[in-house]
Amino acid sequence: MHFSSLLAPALLAATASSQTLNSWRQRIFPICCDFDENLIDGDPLSYGVLHTNEISLLHNTRETYLGFYIRSSSRYLVDIEVSYHSPFFDHVTVGKAHSTTPGWLAVALHNEDGEPGVRASYFTITIINVGGNATETRINEIYPIYPGDEIVFPPTPSGSPSIPPPTWNPIETQAPTPKAPGLILNRWPIKPTVHGSSSGEAVVDRNPDTTSTQALSPSNSYTLSWYSPKQLKGVYILSSTENFLTGYHIVATDAYSREDVEVCRVTSASSNFTVCAFRAESLVNSNDIVIYPDTLKGDGQTVHINEIWPIFLGEDFIDPETVDVYGQS
Repeated sequence: MHFSSLLAPALLAATASSQTLNSWRQRIFPICCDFDENLIDGDPLSYGVLHTNEISLLHNTRETYLGFYIRSSSRYLVDIEVSYHSPFFDHVTVGKAHSTTPGWLAVALHNEDGEPGVRASYFTITIINVGGNATETRINEIYPIYPGDEIVFPPTPSGSPSIPPPTWNPIETQAPTPKAPGLILNRWPIKPTVHGSSSGEAVVDRNPDTTSTQALSPSNSYTLSWYSPKQLKGVYILSSTENFLTGYHIVATDAYSREDVEVCRVTSASSNFTVCAFRAESLVNSNDIVIYPDTLKGDGQTVHINEIWPIFLGEDFIDPETVDVYGQS
């Protein structure tokens, strides 16, 4: 275990708060990501250090949770999202939260019908933003909130003045997130599985700073797959500012006919942010789409894709070739 005497007064004060801080009724299995026994041991003085932006919680059996309280220190958690893994192994976003109290965060969970509580055995907590001047993010404890408990927003531990308010340092954006009137950058409601690169998940992690890299080659591609058919109107793709992606095409496999259909193609892009709008006749129900990089700016031979955003049916999209998405027009 890790201990810090400097944090003891604030952390001990937190345990006397008005929240119901439950222990876990089930064993949590360390299957991947940044799970550490110190996160769920009931001791707010122990901690685990985050090395990725995800924490996975796998239980023995399904159980209903209204939400979670999370205690963090050093670089505090500011924004998170929680998803659960459905019986079809899709990632379904069921909660998100923003912390206004340094070191404390509460997130409520709602099912797909918008009702409080989610019954599942496998959750993933995705860290979107952190704050504070320290060099590492520490999770001291994650507490489950069970049916019958009252969720207190935001968590207000007694003695909170003893918790030093941090100076917020948002993650530095090396690939600026595009912004423009009418531009909607959707989150994936069901996170796709990405094949084709060891760092492929970076293209759907909602963080434009992370990058998936692979060599430019006709045989290399990115496959986004789901366990149940999805229908999209297109995608936005953000690639690196250096040697950005100027050409690519996307192929989808029809979920019923199993035929491969080219649904869109981009050529001669002048920006590192592009839209690939699916042809109206190609709006197929598909379990996967395959993105084939074709050309890069300059003489680059390495593809760097930062993020892929879905465009859903019924939405309008903008053309980055005609709209300045970096706010200069």
